[in-house]
Amino acid sequence: MLRDHLATPVVDSKLYDEYVMNPRVANEMLTPYKAFFRNVIPADKRERYRANPQEWVAWCADSIAIDRDWNPQNLAMAPASVWTSRITDARSRNIFFVAASRSMGLPARIDPVTEKTQYAAPDGRWIDADFTEPLDMAVVPQGTLKIDFTPQGRITDPQYYSHFTLSRIVNGVPVLLNYPEDATWSSTFAKPSKIDAGQYMLTSGQRMADGSVLAYTCFFNVEEGKTATPKLVMRQDASGVQVIGGFNSENIYHDSASGDDKSILSTTGRGYYVLGLLSPNHEPTVHALNDISLMRDELEKWGGSIVLLFNDSDDASRMKLDRFKNLPSTVTFGNDIDGNISREIIEGMELPTGDRPIFIIADTFNRIVFLSQGYTIGLGEQLVDILHRIGRN
Repeated sequence: MLRDHLATPVVDSKLYDEYVMNPRVANEMLTPYKAFFRNVIPADKRERYRANPQEWVAWCADSIAIDRDWNPQNLAMAPASVWTSRITDARSRNIFFVAASRSMGLPARIDPVTEKTQYAAPDGRWIDADFTEPLDMAVVPQGTLKIDFTPQGRITDPQYYSHFTLSRIVNGVPVLLNYPEDATWSSTFAKPSKIDAGQYMLTSGQRMADGSVLAYTCFFNVEEGKTATPKLVMRQDASGVQVIGGFNSENIYHDSASGDDKSILSTTGRGYYVLGLLSPNHEPTVHALNDISLMRDELEKWGGSIVLLFNDSDDASRMKLDRFKNLPSTVTFGNDIDGNISREIIEGMELPTGDRPIFIIADTFNRIVFLSQGYTIGLGEQLVDILHRIGRN
């Protein structure tokens, strides 16, 4: 298969590596297809399609029937199989178009952000392959987008997907733009960038300690040749952190590192701390520890102690802690002696007994200001948000 794709004829294009030789179109299973298409599509037709890609778009629209019923899981069909059967779903048709285009030396792609199927014009512009109007050059009017944001609270550079998303309104329905997972406001939207003209929806939000989300949505238009500058608003919770229960910081636990039995207070010192009750090799516990690891820098900057406890030494020995090497240096592992700590929290907060992990933020005046039990999205961010507001003491 590697030989098949490395043998792609070289064309004079800056797009060659990524959009001609590259075998990957979307997230489909890789198959050899380039020699196949060079064999089944005569050389004179390949030359004609390269010179006039709209003829190739028209051929695909006329010759490939679209089935909407027999592939409910939307699994990608191999490009060569699409050619052979001449019937497939729309997604596989799009992958087929790109795969065959690249086999003929025509740069093509499925845009990772908009998911539009496109081929490259000689001047480097991307042209939409519109299979509903195959004889038209589908050059979509474009404008410019620059999102305005003023840092608020601890969020200085909002993350795409985690803090905000952008969707284009198509036929009255919002269609999410799929920017890279690591996209942020500063990396993608702080400077003007080209975007299709149309109506858009900008949505932002941050999760609060009680699980609610402070959300904000605005709609705006991008006009051809003009710059749109919507404002990204991260709503803030102006209310203070409330005391929701009590926990005795003098409770004794077994410190795994020192081998001593000691009080929570003797480990944390005065002020606020985080206490977690874990289950070994348990998916919600693993998810919680990964979330905390992602916020390592901010939790270390806060400086308070994080005490993580298992039921007993047997549970602790079964947990593969080497998987979590990026946990904050302020974490202390231990065991809950005779289950006294978990019993106090579960009974005092009236919680279901078997659902872990359990996390609280409390202080050494025995006040609980945050509680999370079971599987929680964004636990690390929730902890940092609360700790940012209450400070160290």
